[in-house]
Amino acid sequence: MASSNYKSRTRKICLWCKKEYLGLIAQKYCSDRCAYEKHYSGRKKNDRGRIKKICVNCKKGYLGIHNQLYCSQKCLNENFGIKRNWEGISTGTVGAIQELRVSVDLLSKGYEVFRALSPSCSCDLLVKKNNKFFSIEVRTAYQNKAGRIVTVRTNIKAEYLALALPSKIIYEPKL
Repeated sequence: MASSNYKSRTRKICLWCKKEYLGLIAQKYCSDRCAYEKHYSGRKKNDRGRIKKICVNCKKGYLGIHNQLYCSQKCLNENFGIKRNWEGISTGTVGAIQELRVSVDLLSKGYEVFRALSPSCSCDLLVKKNNKFFSIEVRTAYQNKAGRIVTVRTNIKAEYLALALPSKIIYEPKL
């Protein structure tokens, strides 16, 4: 049986290394190694799967994945009109700053404010007014050129969401 399979092979030239080999009809390369090298030729090791693209914002060329539109987070922010006020500060520190901003705002509105000690709590703040308690999740938010508020709205377990924008704080639903 092996001999009949061997006879069905024909002499071919490998499209990558140009060596002659015995191969099947649809076979283009003499080995898996040549097929792999042809597929990834001209790419750096960390560029696999990336293609040449043009940034929608700055019009510069870059290597990106199939659905990527921007060369960097900076270009994405510029295109959407998002101005980040916290460049160079860790996200944990920005979150703490925003929680304190919301706390001050709520204190000025007559609420008693209690802040979570653990970052894995179900809410960031617990507030009390008129003997009623409310849980609040604080999120950093930005407003794009079109006026739309941009923020992460997933995994919210609290009753209220406080969107801390650079110039104001919005509560959803309203307090």
